[in-house]
Amino acid sequence: MVREKTKNRIIKQLEAYPFEEDRKNILHCNLGYDHNSPGHNFCLSWLEAREAELRDAREEAFLLKAAQVRWAKWAAIIAMIAAIIANKENIFETINLFLN
Repeated sequence: MVREKTKNRIIKQLEAYPFEEDRKNILHCNLGYDHNSPGHNFCLSWLEAREAELRDAREEAFLLKAAQVRWAKWAAIIAMIAAIIANKENIFETINLFLN
């Protein structure tokens, strides 16, 4: 069991470095904690939580981009339909242009 004061000190230490460096240091036990010690286990749990946060952020960004693409496709379809309706006098010529 790691005391709250120690947890806060470890978190400060981890947040002082880039995430990739933290990952390397935790996995290679370079933070001064023995393998499977309470401090090392806390670092591993911090690492897992941080990786999950980053994964969730990437997934959220991907889903947002996918939604934007879907809306853009629908907007393009609606714009084409509006253009066809606006030029209904020349609709057969327009269709022939697309078909030929």
